[in-house]
Amino acid sequence: MSSIRPLPRPSLALVVALLALVVALGGTSYAAVSLAKNSVVSKTIKNGEVKTADLKSGAVTGDKVKDGSLAAGDFAAGVLPTGAVGPAGPAGAKGATGAAGATGPQGVPGPVDTVTIIKSSANITPNNFASVTVLCPAGMTALGGGPDLSNVLTMAVTASGPVSEATRPLSQTDGQHPGPTGWFAAARNDSASDKYFKVGVVCAA
Repeated sequence: MSSIRPLPRPSLALVVALLALVVALGGTSYAAVSLAKNSVVSKTIKNGEVKTADLKSGAVTGDKVKDGSLAAGDFAAGVLPTGAVGPAGPAGAKGATGAAGATGPQGVPGPVDTVTIIKSSANITPNNFASVTVLCPAGMTALGGGPDLSNVLTMAVTASGPVSEATRPLSQTDGQHPGPTGWFAAARNDSASDKYFKVGVVCAA
C-alpha cells in the first residue's frame, strides 16, 4: 500500500505572485466595464446621491427647470428684480397715552385783582398847561399809567410818572421809596382854543 505524500507548503514568493495576479485581473475587468448611453436614469440613482460637484458646469439651464418650482430663496441676492411699492396699509390703532411730564418751574405770581382808573383834567386855556394826579384805591399798587391828549397836534406832554407817597417823582428825594400808588401827568396847550387831557392808572391788589 502506497502512502499519500502531503503537498508542500507554498512559498511566500508564490503567495505574493498570486495576489498580484488577482489584483491585476480585477482591475482590468473593472476598467473594461462601460455603460451604454442613457443607461443610467433617475430611478437607478438613489435620492440625495447626486451632488453639485457631479454636475457639469452649465448642465442645469432654465429649460431644464420646471416653471414655478423655484422659490425666492433659491436665487442669489440681487438676482431677482425689486417689485413695485405696494399701496399704503391702513392706519394703525392709536397708541397708549404717554406718562405725564415733569412739573415745570413755578411762574411769577400774577396780580390777584386789577383795576384801571381814569381821570380828566380841567380845560386848558390857549398857551397854558395843567396837571392831573390819579390815585389807586387804598391797599392797591400802581402798575403803570400815562396821559392821553385831546389833540396830539397842538398839545404836548410835559411830565408823566408814578406817584409814591402821594408825591410826583420830581418832588421826591433820590433813592428807594415805597411802591407807587398812582400816576401823575402834565400837558401844555399850544392852540388858540381850550383843550383837555386824561390820565389813566392801572392798579393791582
